Amino acid sequence: HLLANMNLSRQQQQQQRVPMRSVTEYIKSPHQQAAAKIEGSTQTKEQLAAKNHFRKSEAQGIAEGFKFRLERVLREEFEEWTVTLYKGDLIRKALLKVRVNEEEYVHL
Repeated sequence: HLLANMNLSRQQQQQQRVPMRSVTEYIKSPHQQAAAKIEGSTQTKEQLAAKNHFRKSEAQGIAEGFKFRLERVLREEFEEWTVTLYKGDLIRKALLKVRVNEEEYVHL
């Protein structure tokens, strides 16, 4: 009985050491690309709005990380710091257009 409990405990420890796998999607063939596009277009307006809201918030957060450094290098404080346009996956690459006042923008 004690030996069975020890083996069970080892199994539980090994299961805890295994990293959790995340769901990923690799699209290679044109058929897979078309299927993914169709699946993406079936989202409701609410789902798309929520997705866009969170992506814009994520882009704003990335831009905030650059604000202090840019102000220090340019020796000026920006009146505004709002992301108006963003592209990329926002993890490996991002292109951000940040409004710094009524007439000027910074591209990051």
